[in-house]
Amino acid sequence: MEKINENPQFDAFKKEIETLIAAMEIDADKFYNKEQKAAAVRLRKGYKAIKSYVDSVSKETLPKKVTK
Repeated sequence: MEKINENPQFDAFKKEIETLIAAMEIDADKFYNKEQKAAAVRLRKGYKAIKSYVDSVSKETLPKKVTK
């Protein structure tokens, strides 16, 4: 997919989200496929980390208005 507009801030956001999700992949496999209940705790921690990161970025973008 070709990038229309390159934005370093969005690229950093995207990279961080991808890193957080990648860190959760092993625990997701252990929980959903191997039924290891302890992996669920680690997954929830990962979900909270993603939510916290998205919330922090959201607070940065709320006051900004995009003008066309």
